[in-house]
Amino acid sequence: MYMEAQVTCMNSIAHFQSDKYGLFVTYTWPGFKRADSHAYPMYPDGRRVCSVDEMIRKFDAEQFASDCVEFGVQYVIFTVWHYGMNPLYPSDVFKKWRSCQEDNPETEDLIEKIYSELHTRGIKLYLYTHPYDLHDLYDEDKRIFDYKYRGDLTFDYTKWNDYLNDQYAELCERYRGKIWGFFIDEGLSGPTPNDLSVDYPRLRDTIKSIDPSLVMIQNWYGSNYACDVGMLEDRPQLFGGNIHNMNTWAISDMPYGARIGRHPFVWSAAFNKDEGDQIDLASPEDVYRFTALEAAANTGGGGCCWACGPYAGRCDDRDGADMWEPGVRDFFVRLYGYIRPVE
Repeated sequence: MYMEAQVTCMNSIAHFQSDKYGLFVTYTWPGFKRADSHAYPMYPDGRRVCSVDEMIRKFDAEQFASDCVEFGVQYVIFTVWHYGMNPLYPSDVFKKWRSCQEDNPETEDLIEKIYSELHTRGIKLYLYTHPYDLHDLYDEDKRIFDYKYRGDLTFDYTKWNDYLNDQYAELCERYRGKIWGFFIDEGLSGPTPNDLSVDYPRLRDTIKSIDPSLVMIQNWYGSNYACDVGMLEDRPQLFGGNIHNMNTWAISDMPYGARIGRHPFVWSAAFNKDEGDQIDLASPEDVYRFTALEAAANTGGGGCCWACGPYAGRCDDRDGADMWEPGVRDFFVRLYGYIRPVE
């Protein structure tokens, strides 16, 4: 049985090692009580969604998956929670541990919708998660874990890790056989190691005991902790590159997760469709050159996972089928036009 689990895990990692081109999507519910948050998904006209159920209902998973086919991506990393750590599916663990039930979807499950549409098109789904985002929780939730201030490392680690492992176990059980792995965000990239507050060996045991095939990806700031592979997160300066100029970026044996917009640029949709002239996108030609170079050097798997965020709802372009900021869809279509002949 142990050998069978080992083989399954190795096969799954081998699939990731063979993939060279992905899409990294940030689509996050920050919390019902943050009415002024910039992190709320937006509509093409700039309006923000008003509830977690609304942002799930309005998301067109079928159009999203069809666009992923046109973009040519082999896999998608999609946010299941980030700011506020509010899952985009009805969560019993959330009900057990957390205070604000308005942040827990009643019946809608966005991850299931996305999986179903991507799976029928042969595209793999990974889930982005953040295991250390205590500083963004409501005060009443911070008190549950005796968390007092941003950067506090004296809170109740045991209780926090009990909650984390409950949440990840629920994800693994709920989407067993549907997802390929997790992107696990490194939350403390400063001098204090993240593993002081997150018990990564325990988290790995929880995930792998339920599904040993799941690949654990860590955004790399000097350590993979207990994960399988590191991913460079929009950090060309680690190799002396200039983030504004992709031609100065160094290739790596690790995969890259990077935004298609030049810095400063957020990972989610930030501009409405009338603000297209404010979006400073990298050129598809530069991105193609870097993707080809990285695919050749990347032995860790994943290649380049290029990031952007969709709108909640769609633009009135393309007969109502464009869910991306101005220029984004055309960028990916042109990029895949270069990749397709050599993929």
